[in-house]
Amino acid sequence: LTVEGFRREFEHLPERVYDEFRRLCEDTRRLRQLAEASKDYLQSDNQMLATDWVPSVADWLEFKIEEEFDSAVLFNINEDVAAKVNVYWLGTCIDNLLRNALKYGVAPVELDVSTSEEKIVFQFRDAGGLTAKDWANLKKPFVSKSGLGLG
Repeated sequence: LTVEGFRREFEHLPERVYDEFRRLCEDTRRLRQLAEASKDYLQSDNQMLATDWVPSVADWLEFKIEEEFDSAVLFNINEDVAAKVNVYWLGTCIDNLLRNALKYGVAPVELDVSTSEEKIVFQFRDAGGLTAKDWANLKKPFVSKSGLGLG
């Protein structure tokens, strides 16, 4: 509701805050959508999530990356496939992992997708300095490390 009040008075806002206000509106819309989807998921009584047919996983991911990340993410896929997925939840997971990699990782950020008849594997990678020892410790319960987007 607070954002709606600002939106009604948009023309009276200083021009220097237009971009920040646009991001606030987009974040608010995304949070509202997430809350609604979470509510639907929690009320589903262990039913399967709704899925949609995606005729080209490569096209869907390329569009998502271009729209959300302006070429900041390198995308590779071994072979395009059609798949039946929950576009909202899978898209939210991919979006969150890429945003964390861009925010806390070291460029370049890459999304590598491997497809087969049985599964699709998503690998997210950046050039950060996480050592094998750090990774072993992070896999333990209740351990987090500052600046990794994990915790």
